Amino acid sequence: MGSREDRLATELFRRYGSVEKGKYRSLEQWEQDAEAIRDMIQGEPIRMEEVGLEEFVRAILSELDLSGEHFDQTPSRVAAMLWSFRQNHNLAQILATGFEEVDENVMVVQGNIPFKGLCAHHLLPFFGSAVVGYVPNGRIVGLSKLTRLVQAAGELQPTTQEDITNRIVDTISDVLRPIGAGVVTRALHGCMAVRGVHAPNTWTTVSALKGQFLLNPIVRSEFMELARGQIS
Repeated sequence: MGSREDRLATELFRRYGSVEKGKYRSLEQWEQDAEAIRDMIQGEPIRMEEVGLEEFVRAILSELDLSGEHFDQTPSRVAAMLWSFRQNHNLAQILATGFEEVDENVMVVQGNIPFKGLCAHHLLPFFGSAVVGYVPNGRIVGLSKLTRLVQAAGELQPTTQEDITNRIVDTISDVLRPIGAGVVTRALHGCMAVRGVHAPNTWTTVSALKGQFLLNPIVRSEFMELARGQIS
């Protein structure tokens, strides 16, 4: 056996143990990992479509020299968490079904809507609550649709709080064509808490306004006053 094959066998045993020790669900799984490590040893990048997210997580655990029963399901759990932030939501479709509303003197405001996102810069979560408001222009949507929109906006892809806030208000503006619309989000960020500045209790607030919420100081003031009492 040549030196490259020796390194492959040693690396496989160091990282995962043998099939007989029950480290793998099947021989096929062991062979997939062997191929992945062979690629690394040869200097070739591991391609996600070949080995999958679970294998990347397993490789990370190995590099950190972490093993044991607490980590047996970690690759699948982390992979599932990451995929939960890559959902194929159609934001406009969420608001597609609505009701007629001819009274333009109404301002609809819904607050304390939970939302979450995954930071595009560090792949760490951020989470908090949102306030959504709009003045109808002949049409309203069911209240649950606003909550669904907020939650779905954070699950499209890793991104920023600013982007999520803008996505929500843009969708409301594009679909409902309201007289005005506004969104305020408030969140704690994992990337602020566990790295860099290490400020775990620092809240970030982002607002995005459209139409009369942006142009009319009286309307804007009314919405912001209502929002202050509905965000935690």
